[in-house]
Amino acid sequence: MNKKLFAAIIIIASFAAVLTSGCTEKDFSDLVIAAENVSDVPEGEYYLPYTINDYSYFDEKYNLDLSVTVFDQANNKVEVNNNRSITVKNDNVYTVTVICSATINGKIESKTKIFTVTAKKSDILVQFSIGGQIRDKYTITVAYGETVDMSAIPAIPNYYPPKEDGINKTIVSKEWVVKTEDGTEPLAQKHLENLEKSLIIYGQYEYSFTYDTVSIVFDSNGGSEVETISVLYSQTVKKPDDPVKENAIFGGWFTDEECTEIFSWQPSSSLSLTKNYTLYAKWLNANVSNQYADDYYYALSVDDKGYSFYTVTPKSDVDWTGRDIAIPVGKDNIPVKGLSTNAFRDKQIKSVYFHAGFSRDTDCAFYNCTALETVVFADDILLTYIDQEAFYGCSSLTGIAIPDSVTKIGDKAFYGCTSLQSVTLSENLTQVSKDVFYNCSSLTEVVFPDSVLGIYENAFYGCSSLASVTFSQTSSLTWISVGAFDGTALTEVKLPYYFAENNLTPFKDTDVSVTYHDKVEEEEEE
Repeated sequence: MNKKLFAAIIIIASFAAVLTSGCTEKDFSDLVIAAENVSDVPEGEYYLPYTINDYSYFDEKYNLDLSVTVFDQANNKVEVNNNRSITVKNDNVYTVTVICSATINGKIESKTKIFTVTAKKSDILVQFSIGGQIRDKYTITVAYGETVDMSAIPAIPNYYPPKEDGINKTIVSKEWVVKTEDGTEPLAQKHLENLEKSLIIYGQYEYSFTYDTVSIVFDSNGGSEVETISVLYSQTVKKPDDPVKENAIFGGWFTDEECTEIFSWQPSSSLSLTKNYTLYAKWLNANVSNQYADDYYYALSVDDKGYSFYTVTPKSDVDWTGRDIAIPVGKDNIPVKGLSTNAFRDKQIKSVYFHAGFSRDTDCAFYNCTALETVVFADDILLTYIDQEAFYGCSSLTGIAIPDSVTKIGDKAFYGCTSLQSVTLSENLTQVSKDVFYNCSSLTEVVFPDSVLGIYENAFYGCSSLASVTFSQTSSLTWISVGAFDGTALTEVKLPYYFAENNLTPFKDTDVSVTYHDKVEEEEEE
């Protein structure tokens, strides 16, 4: 055969073979999903690395259904965008399942490929905690699995906790430690090898302590000298012996020169001293009311501030009728601070004077003293409470000015004081108690201080001459019990705005006309 003709036949045969090969039919079993496990993938959007051979061919032939699902290592489903991308987060492993399926001759056929995407490990932080706070300036950042050399660890700084009053600290030792199951142990190279998770290193400090000296300086205001007390912070001190002064009774130690704030020595006449003080002695004039001091019995007690005091009881064999009395100031340098219960009950004294050191009124002290006309309190008296029924039935008492030290008056304190025409209430009174001025039929007017918060039932019941009560625009009053002013001569009253704002009607179903103050406008801060 001609060599040229043979060659031509070979070429034609080869071309035919190629054409025959390219037109070979493929079925679903020839579809291949290709993918490999990948690792060290950075955070952010990531395109999933799978391929499907001849996807267009198979899709056109079989109308493929492509499904891609992804779960993270906690088995949470991850959103897949267009079957192609996910958002990767560090330190996670994602399981990707790619499924291609088609319905062939009424039967569903599918191909599946599973592979993993392992995210990049986060950098490891070696942090340092001092005094319970992470100190960012010392933080060391390394790649996952790397080792930190001990030489890179910063020197531990000095650290002093917030200073406690009176206590000084000095560092004795300091070191870096790490926490273990059994507590802590000193930081060593072994703790820094092949780090796979962040590490917190703690500053551990040992301190020695010293204490400030604190003192009480005594200003005896002309009395005998009392030595300064000096102790280490928080140590216990005891009340010193009281100073003495001629013609005076010691009235206690006070923290201010005006002697209005008494100093407490409790508990048990001693206390833990934690600050410096200068204390001032208060003196009571022994000549003011001690003329008849022997007309009383004296009972010694200790008050809640740690000071000794006497409670007195008038002697029963003394004729008290018509006498102007003054409560004794004290004896043996100990003040009289109170009266016994029913002390002057039914005794027909004419007047009574309470000295500045008096602070403990008691029940029924002047009960039914029908001849009592005048009650006088010292200007700087310490009395804070007038007890219940203290002046019950004192029908000759015409007026009383309650000292500003008083914050409360007990029930029925002035019950039945039918001659009482004027009352000046304490500027610090917080409430007017039940029946306190019951049937004070001569009382004509009452001006209430702004400090009063409330008025109890029957407080002014039967005060038939009471025609005027006054509350200011700035009054703190928030309640009046129903019946508090029953049986009075009131025809009108002006109440604080609070009553209108809260629809409170204490004079409902009475003939009293009620108006209200304007609301107090709050001042704007500059």
